[in-house]
Amino acid sequence: METWSRATPWRQGKFLTKNSATALGLSADGFDSLVVVASHDCDLSQLPESEPYVEVVVGREVTGEELNGNFTNGKNARKLHLPIEGGDTPYIELEVLSKQSVLKTELAEHAPSDVHLN
Repeated sequence: METWSRATPWRQGKFLTKNSATALGLSADGFDSLVVVASHDCDLSQLPESEPYVEVVVGREVTGEELNGNFTNGKNARKLHLPIEGGDTPYIELEVLSKQSVLKTELAEHAPSDVHLN
C-alpha cells in the first residue's frame, strides 16, 4: 500500500486513468467518464491526517459536435466544456454537481493519467 507524501504526483487538473476511476467507484452511469482532480495543490500537499480527502469532478467526454459555446471560456459557473489532450475526444464536460471526495490513502495507490487540460 502506497502512502501519501508532499511529493505526490497528484496536482489540481490531473486526470485519473479510467481503470483508477473505476477501482475508486468514480464512474458515472450512461456515459464514458473522465475524472479530474479539483482540490488545490496546497490541500494536496497536506498529509492525510490533517486533510484526508481529495475533491474530484466526474466529467464526460464531449465531441466537437456536442461542444456548446455557452459552456466554454468560463461563461457558465455550473457547467464547463474544456479542451483536453490525450483523451478519446477533444473536450470534457464538467458539472458542479458531479464533485466527489476520495480518500488520499486510496488515491495514493494510483498514478495520474496522460490526459490533461489543453
